[in-house]
Amino acid sequence: MQIKIDTNADALYIKLRKGKVAKTKNNGDHLADYDKKGNLIGFEIFNLSKVVPKDERKVTLSEVIENSDQKLAA
Repeated sequence: MQIKIDTNADALYIKLRKGKVAKTKNNGDHLADYDKKGNLIGFEIFNLSKVVPKDERKVTLSEVIENSDQKLAA
């Protein structure tokens, strides 16, 4: 899993797995990338500063792993 924050674009991208993007769904405030089998590859959140205040963006590695494991199992 990879997490990238683009402060210039005010966006966050979380790549959950490797794969070639076959389809992207854009919901206005976020987008989701899927492979040809419909598996979620990653997602991007726009206007990050409005969604998550800067002082709340600190997370531990264990929190990231725990949350990603729960979402992947669902």
